[in-house]
Amino acid sequence: MTESQESRPRPEGRAVPALGLFGAALLIAGTFAPVGRAPTGAAVSYLDAGGADGNLMIGLGVASFVLTWVLHWYRGLGATGGLALLLLAAGGLRPPRGVTFGAGTEGWGWAVMFAGVVSLLSAALLAQIRRPKDEEPTPE
Repeated sequence: MTESQESRPRPEGRAVPALGLFGAALLIAGTFAPVGRAPTGAAVSYLDAGGADGNLMIGLGVASFVLTWVLHWYRGLGATGGLALLLLAAGGLRPPRGVTFGAGTEGWGWAVMFAGVVSLLSAALLAQIRRPKDEEPTPE
């Protein structure tokens, strides 16, 4: 990369990478937060709720982190945020047997993961809005 490319300010500013990293962190942290209660009364995290949903959510959080921190491809956060939103919706529609989701205050992990999804989708939308317009080719 030449010096002129490094000193050139990025069109997305600082808000987009911050939203992307914040969303990835919330997605991963929300996976370990309690989302419901087991029949024994113990708090259950999204990772412990059964199935591969928790592992997929952590994978989407890591992928979002890599897209933001390493690749600087912020519009790709729309894909990871959208997949995480679909995973949350599917997980809420088919809870595991015996686990009660969102009962009382023990279900705050859902809000953390949803805030992460909103942050990722906001970063992708903001990156798309702030994207520099390509010059249209002139007809000959």
